[in-house]
Amino acid sequence: MWLGAFGPDIGNLTLMTWCLRDREMFLDLLQELGGSRMHYNFQRIGGVKRDIPIGFADRMKAKIKLFENRINEYEMLLDESTIWLVRLQGVGYATAEDQINAGVTGPNIRAAGVNTDARWTNPYSVYDQVDWEPAVEKPTSVKGADCYDRYRVRMEEMRQSCRMLLDAIEKIPGGANTHYQPEDEMILTKAPTRAPEGATGFI
Repeated sequence: MWLGAFGPDIGNLTLMTWCLRDREMFLDLLQELGGSRMHYNFQRIGGVKRDIPIGFADRMKAKIKLFENRINEYEMLLDESTIWLVRLQGVGYATAEDQINAGVTGPNIRAAGVNTDARWTNPYSVYDQVDWEPAVEKPTSVKGADCYDRYRVRMEEMRQSCRMLLDAIEKIPGGANTHYQPEDEMILTKAPTRAPEGATGFI
């Protein structure tokens, strides 16, 4: 969505509709996984809500492959647009030193050539178990990173996210299509034996 929202700011309204179209693919997957398109409610302390559905991994891989092709299309269309380049290149210079002094993090500082990422230096979740490296861009000017450099980092981050997902799905214990029934009753799904009878059923 960062790219979709970026488009209208630069004068490319069509880009928003393309990105919304592609977002739908992943919202469908997340809805299949957790039951909701926005608030996924899937993770639990010590694990997740349930196993992923049978065939989910194959559907995810197919959509990621399609999205990777779309990233290439976006990049080709945008990088060949004179308007896009004029409005990004040479705009918003920020040196690595200035950004460090200001406490800037994330893709902004990586666009200035600083190789840092909290997921890399202080990994959590499964970031230390998947194959990835921070997306870092060498600034195109001695004045520092401009808006185009930051755009380049974000584009690479989307590719990187695709690779991380494909790697993670292969590393699910037991395989993506193997269902696991926990023995610990404390983490089993609880359900009432009968429905409440009127308002007094909730007392």
